[in-house]
Amino acid sequence: TNFGARFREMIANEPDADLRSLRESSFAFFEASGFPTPKLEDWKYTNVAPLAAAEWSVDDSSFAAGQEVPQDTQRQFRSERNGFTALNLAFANIAFLRIEKDTVIAEPIEFAFEGEDATAIFPHIVVVAESGSKATIVESYCSQAKSFTNSGVQIIVEDNASLTHYRVQRESADAFQYGVTETSLGRDSRYDLTSINLGGAISRHDIDVKFTAEGG
Repeated sequence: TNFGARFREMIANEPDADLRSLRESSFAFFEASGFPTPKLEDWKYTNVAPLAAAEWSVDDSSFAAGQEVPQDTQRQFRSERNGFTALNLAFANIAFLRIEKDTVIAEPIEFAFEGEDATAIFPHIVVVAESGSKATIVESYCSQAKSFTNSGVQIIVEDNASLTHYRVQRESADAFQYGVTETSLGRDSRYDLTSINLGGAISRHDIDVKFTAEGG
């Protein structure tokens, strides 16, 4: 792929040593494994060869500074799940949201992304809903071009918290999209996900929910 030269150019600008290490190990995994193929059982019916064969430029918003994500939280992301997740963390444009303890947010919180023609974007959202909190998030993707969106979402719902999550994909018929959502549920917590997919030449969304205590 053409990602190697771009990664080596961009990694030099990563100021966080721990995050730089995570990015480098993730990209090393991608270089070793590449994109998943139908030979893998989990990808038997998802052939991403057209995506892998295309040339993609990387959006400059990757490696955006100023996101104070707890390192232990960032390390929980399973970047070695497959080549897509490894590539996501390598180039991740990280957005971090903390919903404070016992806080109820009435209005939905929106994350919106749009890919440009021949461009790859790597949104990475981390949401921590602290104990007793309640909120709704809306994650939306909409492009009018042949773009490549590779997203990773980490959600932590602490004890007695409630999070409603809408994921809406309205990509063009020429767009490629892969996304993974990893959610961890605490005691007596609630997570409600609605995923709507309306477009894309290839579109896949993997969901991984972990129950860490009773009552989730």
